Amino acid sequence: MTCEQVEQLAADYLDGALPQRTAAEVQAHTRDCQRCRLLIQELRATVQVCRSVPSPEFPETEWLLRRGQTVRAAVRSFRIRSFAATLASAAVIVVGIIGARTAMDRGGPAATWEAALSPDAIVEAVDYLSSDGEFPLSRLAHP
Repeated sequence: MTCEQVEQLAADYLDGALPQRTAAEVQAHTRDCQRCRLLIQELRATVQVCRSVPSPEFPETEWLLRRGQTVRAAVRSFRIRSFAATLASAAVIVVGIIGARTAMDRGGPAATWEAALSPDAIVEAVDYLSSDGEFPLSRLAHP
């Protein structure tokens, strides 16, 4: 084994992550090579010092967790509002279609789609729906 190989494998050797045969080769090389033996000793001392230092406390962690919960709640709220807006848009379209069909079926002044979708035609459709309670879906079919 060469010194370069020992340098590359030193961290895994100290962690015990090398296969037994490779670890034995590193150990044999460090017995014969003073430079690599010193490298392993210094690295071992550095690792021990690093492991003896307590892990730092991060007060920001709790704040970040709360912030994440707030963001998730905002996203849920946005999704609900987005769904409600989509539903309201669909309701406006349905009322417009009903108003158009109603005005055209009655032969009233709404002879075109533009007139059928006027505010007066939509109000008439809403009044018709609220007074009748039921609107036959067959009236929505295209002629």
